Amino acid sequence: MITASFSAAYSWNILVKEIEQYAETALVEKPDSRVLEIGCGRGKLLAMLAQKHKKNKFFGIDIDKAAIIAAQTLKKKNRIKNVEFFAADIFSYCPKNKDLFEVVVCSEVLEHIEDTDNFLEKISFLLKPGGKLILSTPNKTNLPKLIFDKIAGSKADSLKKNFHRMNKKEDWMDEGHIALQGSRELEKRLARAGFAVKSVSRTPPLYGGRWVDNSKIIYNLNFFADSLLPRHRLLGFGWDMIFYAVKKQEKSEKDNET
Repeated sequence: MITASFSAAYSWNILVKEIEQYAETALVEKPDSRVLEIGCGRGKLLAMLAQKHKKNKFFGIDIDKAAIIAAQTLKKKNRIKNVEFFAADIFSYCPKNKDLFEVVVCSEVLEHIEDTDNFLEKISFLLKPGGKLILSTPNKTNLPKLIFDKIAGSKADSLKKNFHRMNKKEDWMDEGHIALQGSRELEKRLARAGFAVKSVSRTPPLYGGRWVDNSKIIYNLNFFADSLLPRHRLLGFGWDMIFYAVKKQEKSEKDNET
């Protein structure tokens, strides 16, 4: 029997796996890296990375003090020595040059930031030249969403609200999401912030929830498409995008003019 949370959990596990693979690539290249997660929340992702890469030093920052307290509790419970969590506004956080980072992880945060370009510039500031950025965010050009909007037309928003109420599927409404990006749009923004994109991957076409799991047709189409299509191509078939980018040594004049 299909449970109401199965496809959502599957999609989330794919997202974490992609982030972990990119982190593995970055940390193998530089084993003594300092790693910062922006918007670490309750610390689950960072704690997992810290436990697997004990030679690295990990730092998690979040504006939510309650989430940081939970992250610190998680650290203590699992006796993780190579991770620190602190509450702060990323825009006012200014470490010294010697305390900059080799890797920044930013998962499911960008869509909540109003000033996207300023946020990416801040990430660039926090990274050393040649530093790696692992960034995941929902895909504005996700094909199922585009098809739904095209078919539903002016009724799309009201139908999404009904889906939200009936199926308790918060993510369909992009609740709290104020800055959704398409893959090409985000790649241009990253270039303006001084990054070169090395790889992009995707999660399954639909995130999940009851409105997927309770329909065998939609459920099977979601997983069939995900298993059939390449993970690093056809990004429109991904609910989320995961970018792996490198901070350039210096911005070129062309980048500044873009």
